[in-house]
Amino acid sequence: MRSSSTHGLKKFAGCRCSSKKRPVERLNETGIETIFYPFGNRIENTTIVKILSVKKHPERDRLLICEATDGKENYQIVTAAQNVFEGAKVALAKEGAKIGDIVIKPVKFGSVVSQGMFLSLEEMGIVESAEGVFIFPEEIKEGEDPNRLLGIGEEQIIEIEITPNRGDALSVRGLSREIAAIFGLKRKEKLPVISIAQEEEIDIQFLTDKVRQIQGNSDKRSKDKAISP
Repeated sequence: MRSSSTHGLKKFAGCRCSSKKRPVERLNETGIETIFYPFGNRIENTTIVKILSVKKHPERDRLLICEATDGKENYQIVTAAQNVFEGAKVALAKEGAKIGDIVIKPVKFGSVVSQGMFLSLEEMGIVESAEGVFIFPEEIKEGEDPNRLLGIGEEQIIEIEITPNRGDALSVRGLSREIAAIFGLKRKEKLPVISIAQEEEIDIQFLTDKVRQIQGNSDKRSKDKAISP
């Protein structure tokens, strides 16, 4: 099984089909079993917040109370995630956000009210299982949309079943070549420029007449002056 994103295929093949299903349909027609599905679970009413403080819940040993801000409002969040810390940037599902069949609303944990839920990559549908919430890079600003930052709802994942005779489709480049050939597209891939070693005449003295031919490379970086036997 091999997965690729539509972004990667556009980068190399430049496929601009009116329907995202069209490349998948054509790959299936040409013998490569293919399916596609959205990347992640888009959750509305979410935002990036910065954790201002972390303290233990006075009544629940395994829970933490966090104060967080999105730059405009402050939130009190009760979480079981043990990887949170002061200054961490995390995704917050605010009141009204829907995760699966659960609608986020203020919930009391003992005497403390939680005004939302910190999200892990599992809730966002990116991985099957995750421990702790997802920590964003510190340069991410509060108030940004985590869906946009992670490409959730924008990217499509193409999953293909590779047969032994189609090893060429095991990479994004190989799959893009296949799609470019199907649609008659010119590939956008830029090949790296490789400098070729220049031929150089080297003065070599032979101390025997039994040598008919010699081949070698010149390495000017070497400072070793030892005489080769």
